[in-house]
Amino acid sequence: VVAAKDLNKYWLVKRQVRPTYENAKRSKGGCVSIGFVIEPDGKTSNVSIVTSFPDDALDKIWIDVFHKTRYAPAGNNISRAPVYTVATRGMYQSSRSGKKLQEEEIELMKKVNTICKRKTDNYIVQLMQASAQ
Repeated sequence: VVAAKDLNKYWLVKRQVRPTYENAKRSKGGCVSIGFVIEPDGKTSNVSIVTSFPDDALDKIWIDVFHKTRYAPAGNNISRAPVYTVATRGMYQSSRSGKKLQEEEIELMKKVNTICKRKTDNYIVQLMQASAQ
């Protein structure tokens, strides 16, 4: 298990796909935490949702993105060791159809990110405790 903040010590993003926002129309936004393994060939496997907030409207979008993301080994990962990590991503839509986000929307976005990050951090702590046993 590698924390997201330490992932660049092992793997670097080689190709990242942008999410398709049209699939998120039924959601005003939110965030998801995605767990996945980076395999020795730089492809991802075992991509799954760890947590979603406030609902599961964005799950499929981010699962698709992470299935298509590719990684290259970092300088000190010569052996191309596979790692499991969890990434948190968000997506937001303005209530003003295509206009700049308003201050209250930005504040809501920050609160949602904080909740998602807290849930993810708790999950990683549980994983590391379980793997230490």
